[in-house]
Amino acid sequence: MKTKNLQYGLTRRGVRMAKAKISRAKLFLNSHYLVSKAGDKIPLIDCYKSPTINADRYVAEIQHRVYSMVEYAQDRGLETIFLTLTLPSAYHKMKTINGKLVYNPKYADGTDNYDDYTPKAGSKYLTKMLAKIRQDRSYKEIDPDDRCSFRVMEPHKNGTPHVHVAMFVPRYAVARLIDAIFRLFPFPQSDISSTYIPDEWQESFVWEKGKKKQVFKKNDGTKNFIRVQVQDSYSYMLKYIYKTLDDLRGDGKISELSYWYISNGITRFYTSRTLVSLSIYRPLNGRFTMLELTKLYRDKQLQVFLNESTKKPELMILGSDIIYDRQKYVLEEKEMSYDEVQKVSTVDDDDLSGKSFILEDHPDFDVEAYEEALRREREKDPQDYGDDFNPWQIVEENDEEDLLDFADDIFMSMFENDQDPELLF
Repeated sequence: MKTKNLQYGLTRRGVRMAKAKISRAKLFLNSHYLVSKAGDKIPLIDCYKSPTINADRYVAEIQHRVYSMVEYAQDRGLETIFLTLTLPSAYHKMKTINGKLVYNPKYADGTDNYDDYTPKAGSKYLTKMLAKIRQDRSYKEIDPDDRCSFRVMEPHKNGTPHVHVAMFVPRYAVARLIDAIFRLFPFPQSDISSTYIPDEWQESFVWEKGKKKQVFKKNDGTKNFIRVQVQDSYSYMLKYIYKTLDDLRGDGKISELSYWYISNGITRFYTSRTLVSLSIYRPLNGRFTMLELTKLYRDKQLQVFLNESTKKPELMILGSDIIYDRQKYVLEEKEMSYDEVQKVSTVDDDDLSGKSFILEDHPDFDVEAYEEALRREREKDPQDYGDDFNPWQIVEENDEEDLLDFADDIFMSMFENDQDPELLF
């Protein structure tokens, strides 16, 4: 049977591994619940949100985070610099010529050190690029309360990541910061739009894809330019965020784009530490907005006591009232039949990965043996691996441990970690 080519540099092996992560997450969340001291039971899956599980809650939280950041910036009268950063040619395994993807001879700098140029390595390099901008004096010398940002990581069609950033700074800092960005990363490695165009940047035009577009250029002999101002920061950034998310309503399917994030271990969305941590916001389950919590925390009305080892909230007190007590709940496991395990852990199959294998005919799924098997297979010649790989051929039925034996470790990470939740499995 003919199968279609995958986008974003995905392999069928990568898709299988992504489905495995989703299946394990679904099984764990459906097989556990929180029990309060009063005996109330709360299904764990009702407390959890990610792009693939309770996606509507996840999207609502992202909207709230973006809106809160934009409102914070507007309250302080900050301007916005929209920045897109792309990676050097060495990180692009494929390049586009005449609308077709072809192999890039500059990939990995012509070496065989491919592990240094994976999408995951590329996302780390982009983070370092952003760190250089934040460490520049043009940014560091701005009052910390007058600078904030959020960013979205997404792939090109060839699977190489790039990043969109919204930086909020005072008007007086815009010209200096834009000059610093172009000094560090000249166009086309950085592409800038802004809500405020400094006086020294004059109206000009560029041709892109056969269309003439208005921009602003400086008379300095460079190719750098600033795009036309964007006034709606909230909608502009959400456009890029929504591009990375699947619509899972009804019979919505998980897309190749989502598999790219999961298989490469890349987080979609980050914000600066301007507002309170998600580890404070999430346990309160929407009782306060992020802006309200930030103000309460800065005004010392909200006290947060952290766990010494995890550095995450153990107790929160507002005034004289305890509003969060992590010790109030304990995690318990519920019995599940084999059929229930199969039902809740299934990821919809399609023509990307062939036969679904997660937990198939194996109600006791040995996770460690499975991960070890994949590690061994990755070390083999890819030609020996092939698209028809079946992990059960190399996972022996030795010491079959129940999948739920490692539930506590996963729960602690999921409950207390601010990362994109799907990366924790």
